[in-house]
Amino acid sequence: MKRGIIFLLYLGVVSVALAQPSAPMGFDANANLANAANSMFRSFDNRYSGVKGHSTVFEDFVYGNVNMKSGERAEGQELNYDAITNELIVRSRIYKRVLAVRSDLVASFELINVDGDTLVFKKVTEKGFCQVLHEGKIKAYLKYTKQIARANHGGAYNSNARTYDEFMDVNAILMSKDGEGLEEIKGSKKAFEAKFPEKKDAIRKYMKEKKPDLKNPKQLTQFIAYLDRLG
Repeated sequence: MKRGIIFLLYLGVVSVALAQPSAPMGFDANANLANAANSMFRSFDNRYSGVKGHSTVFEDFVYGNVNMKSGERAEGQELNYDAITNELIVRSRIYKRVLAVRSDLVASFELINVDGDTLVFKKVTEKGFCQVLHEGKIKAYLKYTKQIARANHGGAYNSNARTYDEFMDVNAILMSKDGEGLEEIKGSKKAFEAKFPEKKDAIRKYMKEKKPDLKNPKQLTQFIAYLDRLG
């Protein structure tokens, strides 16, 4: 419990610098932080300097909330999620640095995108957090993962040459149905037809009419919810 309280007091000094919002909700900015930074956080170094793109879910920090395993909740924080190190990170206005939060102390967290949608993340695998897409008879989660594609200079006439390192998305959909264990599934019509052979006709009809982009988490969520409603 004490660690949870210290965490909340620490996050109380974090605000979203870009939009210059009012002070975070429910926290005392003058609270004694004790040794929170040493016991609950670590400095988050930018080891990816020079790599094109970003290692996080969002290019910049966004508003978000953190639910501690101890039961406390920190609201209105400046958060992001690193998809390479699998860490929730916070940006501190007071300390003027980015810190990684110990994942064993976090139950779940929420990131609010630029459209105002709240993305809920929880730990459903041993390593890292996943975005909750749908939880019903069908359970589906999105595991954000990135890799660094190294520069490939090639020859003078190589049209596919790349002169820089770049982050590449290699996200995974984790899904279960009827109480089964989670398994990874590709985001394609063929993969869903194989997973739900009894719904093959409905899947084809939905794809034809809606033409969803299954790489888009929102459209993917809508598609999975539709499958769940079919029973």
